[in-house]
Amino acid sequence: MSFFYFILIAGTMLAATLLLSLNVYATSQRPNRIYFDGKKYDLCTDPMEEYFKTYPNGKPKIYFRDTSLYRGYLATFETDGGSLFVKDIEANKPRVSGDDSTAEWQSVLADIVPSNERLKVDWVTGLLVAPFGNYRQLDYTEYDCELAYENYLVIEVKDGQVGRSKRLVGFENWMEFQQKQSDAFRKTKEFKDLVKKWRSEGDTDESINSAIKYSILAHSKKILVD
Repeated sequence: MSFFYFILIAGTMLAATLLLSLNVYATSQRPNRIYFDGKKYDLCTDPMEEYFKTYPNGKPKIYFRDTSLYRGYLATFETDGGSLFVKDIEANKPRVSGDDSTAEWQSVLADIVPSNERLKVDWVTGLLVAPFGNYRQLDYTEYDCELAYENYLVIEVKDGQVGRSKRLVGFENWMEFQQKQSDAFRKTKEFKDLVKKWRSEGDTDESINSAIKYSILAHSKKILVD
């Protein structure tokens, strides 16, 4: 994966798919959501995109373009018994009355999973990021998930199983956590393999270091620091 392609992916993932407030010409994107320990959080990352790569026919059809939701759907996840599940997926569709000139948000989960079985998110291994509380914008080119929030929740997932979680209070502690996570990741075999791969694709050490520094949570698959 080249560095430039990664930036496109990371912009989607760390906001995790997703949550652009790029400048005065763009619109912030509506976040997905997750219920964790009985509480509801906005979610930076979008676990469904990987699923729809495997099952492209299952992705909700976009009937009406919404500038605040370019991906076309809102996904809600929940943790239950140590596993991560899809709770619901909503899309903006024509009203049931058949009036194509108007639309409403409707659940489309039954269209994606016709069997009505709970859909376990077993295709996801990595870190989910859920910022919460008040925030301040640092400038006009920030991703929503890179704003200065009061609190952050990081959830570790491996093949749909929920592992450790970590709460960070204060933007400064959030920044410190990312730096420590980056330092720890650089000592792993995964980091060495990633560097080798990117170098073979023509990326420079400077671009690689920049990618790791600014998108560490898109690469490290588990919490590496206490």
